[in-house]
Amino acid sequence: MKFFQFNSRVGYKLLIFSTLLILNLRSGLAQVEMQWSDELFLTSKNNIPQIVGYDESGYYMLTDDYSWAIEKLDSEMQHAGIEYLDLNKGLRTFKLVAVVHFHDSLYLFTSEMRMRSMVLYVETIDKETLKQNEDKRRIIEVFNLGGWTADFQVKLSKLEQKLLISDRIVIYGSKTEEVHFMVYGPGMAMEWEARENIQHDQKIYEKAEFVVDDSGNAYMISLYFDPALIEHLSPRKNSYSIIACTDTGQSVRTYNVDISEKYIRGIAIEPGVNNDLVVAGFYSPSINDYTVDGVFYFAIDYTTKEKKHFQLHEFAPYFIEENMDRKQDKKLKYLYSYNLDHVALRKNGNMILVAEQVYEQTFDTHKNLIVICLTPEGEISWERTVIKSQNHDVKSYPNYSSYAFLAPHDRDKVEIIFNNHLKNMSWELGQPLKNFQYNNKSYLLHITLGEIGEVGQETIYIREKKKMLIPAPIYFYDMKNHEMIIPALKYRKYKFVKIGFE
Repeated sequence: MKFFQFNSRVGYKLLIFSTLLILNLRSGLAQVEMQWSDELFLTSKNNIPQIVGYDESGYYMLTDDYSWAIEKLDSEMQHAGIEYLDLNKGLRTFKLVAVVHFHDSLYLFTSEMRMRSMVLYVETIDKETLKQNEDKRRIIEVFNLGGWTADFQVKLSKLEQKLLISDRIVIYGSKTEEVHFMVYGPGMAMEWEARENIQHDQKIYEKAEFVVDDSGNAYMISLYFDPALIEHLSPRKNSYSIIACTDTGQSVRTYNVDISEKYIRGIAIEPGVNNDLVVAGFYSPSINDYTVDGVFYFAIDYTTKEKKHFQLHEFAPYFIEENMDRKQDKKLKYLYSYNLDHVALRKNGNMILVAEQVYEQTFDTHKNLIVICLTPEGEISWERTVIKSQNHDVKSYPNYSSYAFLAPHDRDKVEIIFNNHLKNMSWELGQPLKNFQYNNKSYLLHITLGEIGEVGQETIYIREKKKMLIPAPIYFYDMKNHEMIIPALKYRKYKFVKIGFE
């Protein structure tokens, strides 16, 4: 039986594409180890606890039970305690910003709204008792500007060596934003800080994403311009703004990201080799928000601070055909409704892009994945498709569809796991694929993609009876090594399962 289908096109470069068949087999794949926690129960809000860190003694979780709480599982994944956070002091009320595990300490960040300012605080949590240590200290007070208040974000670097605290004020009247970066190392000692202002020429947008790398360089990306009405006729389509703070805050530069005559339909930034910043995503010349015609790529050189290796790669017709359901008499020119989820640096310097086809409906909600490998110069090394079909009713909770993605920093391969309908274990190419949906008999499929795009797969859990737990990979926790933790549920009962990849 032929398990993988390869297509190729030849030009100034070779692009190799394979269709991945969903079958129950093991193909050049290392053994997977699974460790289960004891049985737990969801809170009254039916929220799954969020794992925020771990050490040799166990795993720390943030729980929303109408009040915030810290829970712990011991090293054997047995429940070791819960403690509710005290976010009040007299008549003063503090808002939870983040709980992070950073250099072997558990930190609680809270904010307080005052008449004319916003204040950010930090305190530690005792990892044995889970109680607050009453050592709260003020990080920064940001005064309001034009009646607008600051928004705080706390971000860890990929390997959790650096911590970024940002405050950002968006002033809609004057179309300006003020951004403040603060980077911390061990012991929550500040290493540097920097500020930048951006003046917008059109509408200002609230959403922004922050990234810090393990060398302490910090970045912000936000939407800068989005055309409306007659503006779509201009060669200028939508554009993004990137603030790059490097050299311990001594260099602060702003970059504009746009593509003439093309719309950006998904964008991400990721620290690359030699401290360069990689910017990659999808583009389309169509005004339709859901179309994707190709991939764009460039890097910002850490030394020269200039853009380099700009590339546009239009998807080949065969790639589009393999990734879209279509009528036989209809030829599509683009992919449709693909969301860029992950951009990950590999050990060899390549970048992996992962996107999922998602529809805002209760059937065929989560469809195929596309995985694209780009070299440091922006050339496509390989492309792969993972075929899947999953349903998710957006009114239900939790979501058992979609997938988990693991890309250990010291390896070139990546791991993907997702739920699949049990009958798809005997699926053949050309047959209709059964949709996975809640409470179906199902199995958890593990896919691995190697350095040159080689594919392996195996089944790691089979739900043969409806009373068994259902894994929910979309809520995964990346342990930053070769392991991940996902919950598995049945109504309000659940367990965590740690999955180790050799």
